[in-house]
Amino acid sequence: MLAPDADPHSPSSPGDAGQSTSSSSLNGSYVFPASTSQERLWFLREFDARWGAAYHLPVAFRIDGPVDRLALQRAVNLVVTRHEGLRTRLAHLDGQLVQVINPHARVTVSVVDLGHVPEAERWDEVQRLLATESQRLFRFTEDSLLRLTLLRLSGTRHVLLATLHHIIADGTSVELFLRELVASYGALLQHTAPHLAELAVQYADYVAWQRQWLDTEEYTKQREYWGRKLAGAPLVLELPTDRPRPVVQSFRGANKEFRLSREFAASVRRYAHEGGSTSYMVLLAAFAVLLRHYTGQEELLLGTPVANRQRPELEPVIGFLANTLVVRADLTGDPSVEELLRRIRETTLEAVAHEQFPFDKIVEALQPERTLSRNPLFQVMFGFQEAPHARLALGGHPLTRLPVETGTSRFDLSLFLTEDSDGIQGLVEYSTDLFEADTIDRLTRHYQAVVEGLLRGGHQRVSQLSLLTETERAELVASAFRAEPEPTALLPQAVEAQAARTPDRVALVFGSEQLTYAELNARANRLARLLKARGVGAESRVAVCMECSPDLVVSLLAVLKAGGAYVPVDPRYPLERVRYMIEDARAQVLLTRRELAHHGEGIPHVVSLPEAGLEGEGDANLEPVADAAQLAYVLYTSGSSGRPKGVMISHGALANFLTTMAREPGLRAEDVLAAVTTFSFDIAALELYLPLVQGARVVMATREQAADGRALSGVLARHGVTVMQATPATWRMLADAGGAPGPGFTVLCGGEALPQDLADALTANGARVWNLYGPTETTVWSCRKRLGAGDRVSLGGPLGNTSVHVLDPDLRPVPVGLAGELFIGGSGVARGYWGRPSLTAERFVPDPFSARPGARLYRTGDLVRRRAGGELEFIGRADHQVKLRGYRIELAEIELTLRRHEAVRDVVALVWGSSEAERRLIAYVVPVAAQAGDDTLAQRLREHARASLPEYMVPSANVLLDALPLTPNGKVDRRSLPDPRSVMARGGAMHVAPRTETEGRIATIWMQLLGCDQVGVKDDFFELGGNSLLAGRLVEALDRTFGVRVPMRDLFLDATIANLATVIDGRRRKASVVEAPHVDELVSGLTDEEVEALLNEPQLGHVNTQHVKEGSR
Repeated sequence: MLAPDADPHSPSSPGDAGQSTSSSSLNGSYVFPASTSQERLWFLREFDARWGAAYHLPVAFRIDGPVDRLALQRAVNLVVTRHEGLRTRLAHLDGQLVQVINPHARVTVSVVDLGHVPEAERWDEVQRLLATESQRLFRFTEDSLLRLTLLRLSGTRHVLLATLHHIIADGTSVELFLRELVASYGALLQHTAPHLAELAVQYADYVAWQRQWLDTEEYTKQREYWGRKLAGAPLVLELPTDRPRPVVQSFRGANKEFRLSREFAASVRRYAHEGGSTSYMVLLAAFAVLLRHYTGQEELLLGTPVANRQRPELEPVIGFLANTLVVRADLTGDPSVEELLRRIRETTLEAVAHEQFPFDKIVEALQPERTLSRNPLFQVMFGFQEAPHARLALGGHPLTRLPVETGTSRFDLSLFLTEDSDGIQGLVEYSTDLFEADTIDRLTRHYQAVVEGLLRGGHQRVSQLSLLTETERAELVASAFRAEPEPTALLPQAVEAQAARTPDRVALVFGSEQLTYAELNARANRLARLLKARGVGAESRVAVCMECSPDLVVSLLAVLKAGGAYVPVDPRYPLERVRYMIEDARAQVLLTRRELAHHGEGIPHVVSLPEAGLEGEGDANLEPVADAAQLAYVLYTSGSSGRPKGVMISHGALANFLTTMAREPGLRAEDVLAAVTTFSFDIAALELYLPLVQGARVVMATREQAADGRALSGVLARHGVTVMQATPATWRMLADAGGAPGPGFTVLCGGEALPQDLADALTANGARVWNLYGPTETTVWSCRKRLGAGDRVSLGGPLGNTSVHVLDPDLRPVPVGLAGELFIGGSGVARGYWGRPSLTAERFVPDPFSARPGARLYRTGDLVRRRAGGELEFIGRADHQVKLRGYRIELAEIELTLRRHEAVRDVVALVWGSSEAERRLIAYVVPVAAQAGDDTLAQRLREHARASLPEYMVPSANVLLDALPLTPNGKVDRRSLPDPRSVMARGGAMHVAPRTETEGRIATIWMQLLGCDQVGVKDDFFELGGNSLLAGRLVEALDRTFGVRVPMRDLFLDATIANLATVIDGRRRKASVVEAPHVDELVSGLTDEEVEALLNEPQLGHVNTQHVKEGSR
């Protein structure tokens, strides 16, 4: 029933045979209307010639025996004469696409003799010729759309290749052609007539029936059915791809074959029979489960081909009769396998009952958003067929079917399964623009694993069907952890040891002030003694509230030496927030500056620096009072409830972080590190502590310097800074100010996703660039990746003693290449949230992969995937991935595209609006200074986005800002972005009437085609109701009116009258410039007297007369 090579752009046959087809004549050929599916393929070919090869139907055979070439040629033309479809070409007549059938057409079999090719190279040459010939484009209006090539390897070895274009045939037609060809050849060898039943109808009759059926009540009923069935369905299947999706499909592709055993096929048949379904339904259900795992989508649209030959008289007809059904697979609610099969059975039976409705009419009825990046309605095809290929022989010599690699793929992904006597032959056709071959290899293994799981029992849930074998699972778990030696000292003792080794080395620099290691350690010891006297001990919380200064570092170390845990409090936070944090942490002491002492209202002890009376305290090291499990700090981060939550980090987690970062990226004693991050941001721990345990120097920038690119650049230069850690926003600010670091400088970038363009800019100058990733809850950084010039940004791998697992919602490892949530385990995992046990239990879950008692994983909420090499790729926050009008959109991709524009300094994209009706994509853009006042920038950005993104990802408006609002930690504050309605500069345009003659004539054509009274030059053809068929008629009308053939691609990329007028006027000007023949040609053969006479003609004038004289001699 289901043929793997049918196509979605196809018709159906009507219920009743109609009257005989009437025709007109054209140069001795018969002319008939084209079918709706032929119109679709014509349109696709007009749009881009590369579509043509994607719709070739090649088939090749090895013939182990002699071939009578004359008999083969005669046999081919016997079949061609018998079928009008094989004598058909396409043409436009009076604005309509028609079939032109030549009653006398003949097809010549090309013969290529490879006998001269060395034996060792002969088969490679066969493969090359098969690929070349199968991809060679047809000319619809001139060529026969059937080609045959016979490759002669020797007198008894041949290869026959037949290529038909899908516009005249389908998969069933190919099989019919082959059967009739071998029958005719055999009869000719026996000098008899082939025994072929007379055809009752031809393809033109089918087209006439179809067009009559489109006016029937049954057509209306089926249209209503498909409208109901597909209403609200997701029109895009977001498969994870290895490469970004191109804006326009290229249809480059490849095939991957695999085989399932005879026993496997028997198990499928038996399971299907027991459940009252078919093998097709079981295998389709398994494919839907696989796609659910790959995409995370619980509703899927899949294409599935049908032969569409219900009427017996259509069975032997060669032509494009096949249709494609759209199957809506419903996996919502995590159904049992049994329930899923019931849903699949019901859906497919309903679809087959309405299979006459042409796919093109479904597209026309649903009007999906126009995009050139993917197919409409569905992007994945599934086909299953039972033993379709009869054993063929040519003149008694068996034909062995050979694979033909066309290098094309019509869809993102197609899975075709064919059951034969040896089991099930699988073929995956995939887009090479999107997928690597290794990815497809894994997909075939995962599919087999799902089918095997499905066959094990109907009561298990769909989510329980694993893609992984036990071996793959074990490999993923093992590769997730990176073991390193545990740290030998906690932070206070590590600083003390460094002070003992290098007491006179400068440790801290702040403006004109500096501290040596000995001075820093002594001051911290004195303050620690004072804190202990105020009751600070194990697990005591000490709030530290002060601006950046040496006193800040002294205070933090002192708290740790005293055995307490510090709570960083930014003095610039609102007073209400400051007091909430201090009260929530139940801090016993506030360490601050005198001018900030009022923050300590209600706290038992307030210690103000530098007037704290430390002179009497001893400066010797204290006895260590902390162990690895003890609390080191409580850092408050924003909470979804609106209340900050305190993250508890232990001494052991902090020590492990510093130890592993000291190894890689590494820090040398001679390095100078600029500290630019406010200490209430967790990444400040690296800036303040890593240099101190390595004997390096910390240069502390003021908050104002850190927020000013030029000022920060000056700090780096004055102090000879060699290392800096900052967020992408700070690095971009520095680069914009001309302070991008060069060779010898180490760039540590984290806190937000590192845009590819910024990474490229930083690596281009020769700096050592590290991309760092990690949530506060796993102690600063958990992953790191050294980026070289041109490297694709990734998170890399885990830090030492850290595990990074990509898991599904059931905490099972996700296969390589698939998206999942990142869970982090190991030594860096926080103890939890201070005073929030329920939230701790929600975000910190037991680690099922660790043998360590009590081990936990932190649920990051970040979507990542593991690459084939083991590195992690950041996809985005789960809450930053949005769905709009049925499309899943990654905002980071939009931001990256807009950043590539020369006028853009920074950008943030988001979905604005509360109700579905008003939800719009908005881009907040900070232009470079030179473009800030340009009124055309918003429109230019929209055009730039449309050149790189599908239409549904183009922002509705570009809001221009002087700067993006930032949090105190240097991250973009999305909540503070303004309401776009108050400031937006829209990319759309008001009505603009035609301004030139060309625009006016185009407008007239539009109004005739679209049936509207007024159009503007900025209006979009498709937004006014145009579709692909009307686009084809528009191209023809423009050709008749202007004598210019507008490429369909130009129309789709910018379907406005203004653009079409520009294209047409440009081509007309180019056509009017005719290259003149060389003067030598004009005067050759003339005498000198005749040349002089010509030069004296007044019309010639004096232009180039010297060249004429010289050219005549």
